[in-house]
Amino acid sequence: MSSRTSRRRVSPSVNGASSGPADWSARWWAVTAARKAWASIANAEINVLDLAELSDLIDKLVRAGVNMVEPDAAAPAGDEVGTTTPASGEDGPGALPLTGMTVVVTGAMSGQLAALSRNQMNELIERAGGRASSSVSAKTSLVVAGDAAGSKRAKAESLGVRIASPEEFAEMVAHLL
Repeated sequence: MSSRTSRRRVSPSVNGASSGPADWSARWWAVTAARKAWASIANAEINVLDLAELSDLIDKLVRAGVNMVEPDAAAPAGDEVGTTTPASGEDGPGALPLTGMTVVVTGAMSGQLAALSRNQMNELIERAGGRASSSVSAKTSLVVAGDAAGSKRAKAESLGVRIASPEEFAEMVAHLL
């Protein structure tokens, strides 16, 4: 025999059948997909554990009135944001005055609200449990109309949406001012 040994390519076999490059490619893709799936599961477990550790903090924030809904996020099934108003009897201790309401602010504010910017008004609405909107629609629950409210007030009137003055709105959210 020569000092050189011949090298033959030997493919592993499954149940005695040889497998070619196509089988190896398919197996590589299967193994890669399985690894990605396990990585996703591992990440999900970590995220759940992170949330479990933060649950006390999240509960405190909710009790403090922090709106925990991402803007423009889909509402849970059966509870579209802004389409429901609290029924009488639901106002328990600590209930937020605008829970479930979509509120539009228009015109110049007066009284206690005169110093607030539009962004601050929107933040106040969210702290009170409501959802701030910039346009009036059938889903609007309340329009806070100051001086020179214009077309938004007119549209609210035509849709039968409740209209409050800045002073009335300030009374509703007085504990948050």
